[in-house]
Amino acid sequence: MINKQVFKNAVLLIIELAGESGIGEVKLNKSLVIADALHNALYRKSLTGASYIKHRYGPVPDSEARAVIKKMIELGEIEIFEEMVSLGIYQKNHYLRQGLNVSKESFSDEEINLVTWTVNTVMGMTAKEISEISHDRFYHNTKMFHEINLEDICSWHVLDEVMSEKEHNHTEKIIGSNFDEIIKIIQCA
Repeated sequence: MINKQVFKNAVLLIIELAGESGIGEVKLNKSLVIADALHNALYRKSLTGASYIKHRYGPVPDSEARAVIKKMIELGEIEIFEEMVSLGIYQKNHYLRQGLNVSKESFSDEEINLVTWTVNTVMGMTAKEISEISHDRFYHNTKMFHEINLEDICSWHVLDEVMSEKEHNHTEKIIGSNFDEIIKIIQCA
């Protein structure tokens, strides 16, 4: 079950970590689902308790979690600006309200490291790379608008021995470039 305060703090932390350029909705959603799936793989429970459903753009937070984000926007905690990211292509970037302090009290140091690693990884990825990891076979085997199991999401990245060569190379690249951070997270488990 979702812990609305932890989910809210996770959203704010992700936006803060994204930096001055903000974070688009797709990368925000992917950061949330990856952080929750990785936390679930390491600690056997989701970081925020949110559920994720299959949407045509990949896994997205369920309606209860989206309602939390909508409320944060209505309250002005999150500001959204539509910005051109390339010729004719616009993206709604999420920013923290100026002067808003993000509460990290909901998280242990290990959890902050996990979210930081996730955001840094996702922010460095192209839309195509994000689609490749979020539209895997578990995504395709889930009915549209049904819940996606967090264990399936993370097991594809970490445990699956029957990945295609392309999937394996992409996963190796992510793990290899972030090996020290992953070791820190795992050692704290």
